[in-house]
Amino acid sequence: MCGVPDKTHIIVRNDVENKIITELWNRTPGAVLTYHNVNQAKINGWEANAWYDLTQDLSLKANYSQTNAEDKQRCAPFTLTPEDSYSVQVKWLALEGLSTFLGIITPVNNICAPK
Repeated sequence: MCGVPDKTHIIVRNDVENKIITELWNRTPGAVLTYHNVNQAKINGWEANAWYDLTQDLSLKANYSQTNAEDKQRCAPFTLTPEDSYSVQVKWLALEGLSTFLGIITPVNNICAPK
């Protein structure tokens, strides 16, 4: 139905064993990802979504998430995991079963770089 806003929210709390994370990522062509095993990890966070149908074929969606992911043994945050991120998206339903979108997805703050 057009003009009716909707929303969801999710709360996350996980204790994880043997989590594989990306340790180093060089964004140059031909770059190789480096992985690291985390024996014990704690992941907390929350996410909120909202969307609104502007017309029958055009909708607006927004998302915000906050994540606290930590290696419990080293008491260090995960590398390349943003603490805060958001996205905004406009979706167009061109034909029944065919849609496209334009959006922005970005971390709000700096991602922890490996030391």
